[in-house]
Amino acid sequence: MKKYLLLLLAPAIILLSGCSHLLYLDSAMNHFNQGATLENQLRFQPDIGTSASPYMYYTMAYSDLNKALGQQIDDLRKDQVLGSAYAVKALCEWKLKMYDKALVSADKAESEYIEMQKNSGIKMPRDMALMEALPALMEVEKAKDNLFDFRNKGESPMEATRQYYLDSIFNPDEEAMAVLEQAVQSLGLIQEKTASTEDLSAYFVQSQLAGLKTWSDAIDLLRQKEKGLPEAARREAENFRKAQRDQFLEPEKAKLLEKLGELLPNEHGNSLVNYWKKII
Repeated sequence: MKKYLLLLLAPAIILLSGCSHLLYLDSAMNHFNQGATLENQLRFQPDIGTSASPYMYYTMAYSDLNKALGQQIDDLRKDQVLGSAYAVKALCEWKLKMYDKALVSADKAESEYIEMQKNSGIKMPRDMALMEALPALMEVEKAKDNLFDFRNKGESPMEATRQYYLDSIFNPDEEAMAVLEQAVQSLGLIQEKTASTEDLSAYFVQSQLAGLKTWSDAIDLLRQKEKGLPEAARREAENFRKAQRDQFLEPEKAKLLEKLGELLPNEHGNSLVNYWKKII
């Protein structure tokens, strides 16, 4: 199965050089690839049975990157891989939930890519798109974690749960936008710009679908809070919940599943469509 998390490809120069900063960068990319592959396997095959953790590999990759960047940064720039080093560093920081640091590293990567294009004409559109999307990708992940925390912090009344839903998940008001809703929309805009790059575009669609999974879970939380309400309040809450799913979530889900199927019109794509259709 194709990786759920897309990776930056190691420049050929890394494989041809014995310089320590390039060797550390190559090792970091390899460790990150191992972590992403394992994370992908655990997502789609949770019963594979392994004692390893993706985060072990991400931690090793992060250590390697700090060693590479602790060498001569000017040499990394001269070898035209400094942007890649910062980009993979940002991805590691994202996966290790070091969100503020990830934003800083992503900005540095983008700046290096812009300078590299200006000075040598080398373009990195795929990597630039991934760095541009990183803030939204992190918000999708944080929304999932925050929903878990909200669900488990104790009994919250329906009013507080609905306000959390409107602020953090989705707001049907055309003049307002919840945090997760905005992240999914941002990923959609970036996905449209990468439509010609099939795997990257499909990745962004799946990232949006991951956001919709959290959205669906939040709607289920609203359903749980309906229990024990007085009849009139329960009917009102039920109508609100059903409208959220039927009028907003389901149309967005159908649109994204159709787009994913068009991007990956093969058996692999069909299996991914069925996976997301089942869990959302």
